[in-house]
Amino acid sequence: MPSIYHILLRLLLILAGALPWLLIPFGSDAQGMRLAFRSFCHQIPERSLIFSDSPMVVCSRCAGIYAGMAIGAMTPRLGFLARHGRKALWAVLCVALLDALIQNHLAHSVNHIFRITTGFIAGWAASAYLFSSIEKPRKVQAL
Repeated sequence: MPSIYHILLRLLLILAGALPWLLIPFGSDAQGMRLAFRSFCHQIPERSLIFSDSPMVVCSRCAGIYAGMAIGAMTPRLGFLARHGRKALWAVLCVALLDALIQNHLAHSVNHIFRITTGFIAGWAASAYLFSSIEKPRKVQAL
């Protein structure tokens, strides 16, 4: 059974991951939150999703990372991630980095689908790996 600390950490990551998405209805009224996220994201308007003529508080890649982090925190412990998670995490981070390099240096337009997808996979892998690594597997007792 996970400890109370693991449960609280899961809840914190779920809330933190959902927060940029929950702020969408507030649009430009979320200036305080925009400042809070500035240290985590460049917030370039051209690279951010636009809702009701207002950019999201984070760019599309960070939006994917936050969403993936929240979903990863809801993912039950995965044995293969506990064993091979570090390699998987490096692989998805390399894909996200490759996507960033391509969009920064080769592509002329921003592709939000790729940015969200690579961010989501990286956020999910990091969060799911974290919990797969710190939580011990449950022992099944014979009846």
